[in-house]
Amino acid sequence: MKYKTFKILIFSLLAVNIAGNCSGEGETAISLGYPYVGVKHNLSRSVSLEGRYAAGSGINVFAGRVYWNSAGRGRDILFTGLELGGISFNTYDIKGSGFEGGIFGGLEHFISDRISLLGDFYPVFIALKSDDYRGSGIEFVVNFGFNFYFGETGKNKPPQSAKPAGKRTIKKNKPTGKKKR
Repeated sequence: MKYKTFKILIFSLLAVNIAGNCSGEGETAISLGYPYVGVKHNLSRSVSLEGRYAAGSGINVFAGRVYWNSAGRGRDILFTGLELGGISFNTYDIKGSGFEGGIFGGLEHFISDRISLLGDFYPVFIALKSDDYRGSGIEFVVNFGFNFYFGETGKNKPPQSAKPAGKRTIKKNKPTGKKKR
């Protein structure tokens, strides 16, 4: 089962990278969090794809994510998205599989041009089955991690708000040569 999970992870990472390279835009990032690793690619300023692999004592999860990035302020990006993944487990004399899916929201803060800190929160629906048992339910998940970007720099900087709060541009009238009466 571990070999199959490894093959799925490699295939998915390649698919995310190929999709990113075909789009001709954006940057790719290696995502490292607890307890996951992933590859994220920004297809545009507003859409990103990510493949993730998470593991814990006898549990393996592979998930795909789609991010919708919205305008943030300064070096911050607010996002929401969808996640769907497969689960395999072999723990406490129980062996089985299942799936998970959820809608998430969070914030990505750029520490530098190539490194960001990411945090998100979401309710996730989990359904598991083994030979003897079946179960499903909703759990709440919080993720924190770092993204290390490489590739074309500058194309997907954090979105800037139209005008920073409190700053206004004042235009001065240019003389037209006509006298006022």
